[in-house]
Amino acid sequence: HLDRSIFWDLPIPWVAVHDLGKAVANIFEDPKKWSGRDVSMCGDIKTLGESQAIFTAIDGKKPNRISLPLWLFSKMAGDEFIQMWKWLDEWIGKEGTSGLQEIMKQSHELVPEMLDVETWLKMKRNGSRTQ
Repeated sequence: HLDRSIFWDLPIPWVAVHDLGKAVANIFEDPKKWSGRDVSMCGDIKTLGESQAIFTAIDGKKPNRISLPLWLFSKMAGDEFIQMWKWLDEWIGKEGTSGLQEIMKQSHELVPEMLDVETWLKMKRNGSRTQ
């Protein structure tokens, strides 16, 4: 059983695809430093509710949201998606956000100027790209 509020209130890791590309480039630039290391990426930690507030502040309106029964959402998104949320809930529920904070710290070692949700959205809305 999965509590529906988990989808809205769970702090989750966010990473921009832009930053994943930078990370790969930086790994290739210094392979001796990164060879053999596990790399997890996290540019920001936000709940969906916090993310909605950021979208609303930047766009001036709430993003579209459709409330679905869990059984229908599972049918549309697939069981793997539900399992991912259960895993995140258990992992974050046990450790809090300390594990995510550590991943975010390591991510900034690899990509110092990682985008948070707000910066990413402003960049997308302005049509600009970071170098």
